[in-house]
Amino acid sequence: MEAQGRIRAVTFDVGGTLAEGRPDHGLYARRVLRLLASRGFAVGREEWEEATGRALSELRSRREEHREMSFREFSSLQLSSLGVEPDPLLLEEMLSLYLLSFPRRLKRGARRVVEELFPLYRLGVLSNSMSPAPRLFLQERGLDRYFGVILVSGEVGYRKPHPEIFLRALRELGVSPAEAVHVGDRPDTDGAGAKGVGMSFILLSPRTPGGGVEAQAVVPSLSDVPGAVEMLSLPEGEELLDSLGRRCFLCSSPHFSLYRLEDRPVLLCPDCRRSLHRASAKPRKHGKYRAVYQRAWRPHR
Repeated sequence: MEAQGRIRAVTFDVGGTLAEGRPDHGLYARRVLRLLASRGFAVGREEWEEATGRALSELRSRREEHREMSFREFSSLQLSSLGVEPDPLLLEEMLSLYLLSFPRRLKRGARRVVEELFPLYRLGVLSNSMSPAPRLFLQERGLDRYFGVILVSGEVGYRKPHPEIFLRALRELGVSPAEAVHVGDRPDTDGAGAKGVGMSFILLSPRTPGGGVEAQAVVPSLSDVPGAVEMLSLPEGEELLDSLGRRCFLCSSPHFSLYRLEDRPVLLCPDCRRSLHRASAKPRKHGKYRAVYQRAWRPHR
């Protein structure tokens, strides 16, 4: 049963949001060079790096316009630069080696949060990646069944913050921009893209530079996302934020989430939330806010 409120859909970024891990490019290069050698192509590491540099130059040119290249296109450029015919079987083997060189793991709380939101909202994924790694990662973890749409930039041809990838997700989820919120860790891609088409934006990780994009909520962990989405779903959510000044009530930071503290709603930035949470285990004898040092931390509901 879908939630009755303003927000009807939630989309997620993958890398840095639902998952963590980076590809080992050195390991991938060694594996590809061994593969090429087995095919009769003696390619040195320096030649490989030069070919990769030329392919990266073309990739950067596309990405300046927020367009994307698929992994097979990129690999074809590398091989052609080396004088190697990029046949489909070779490209498939290179993709397999890349995926083997890309260890990833779910971020803490990711599965629980997705399962909690699934009965209430339409869920989607928007990921910047040349390869299908994000889609395959979700399939391997059994999470793909929760998402009505999974869009990977290498398959779409556009990368965040280009509006097309967001608008396509909204079309496939059957909601308007005002009815959707995007969750991500990059203000410059996730935030700018979501806000650009009229979606709400929840920023995960207070350590990420703001990039000039104001989020509706900044949450320190995935476990705080359901509460933030619920806040934005409330018909009176915007009015409540206005009444609370849209600032952390302790330090006036513009980055905040809504919490209930001593049975009243308050806005707290991630740093102040952590500070008060730590203090709650050992109450101080003095201090202006000693009355709030208690275990009362939960998203406002």
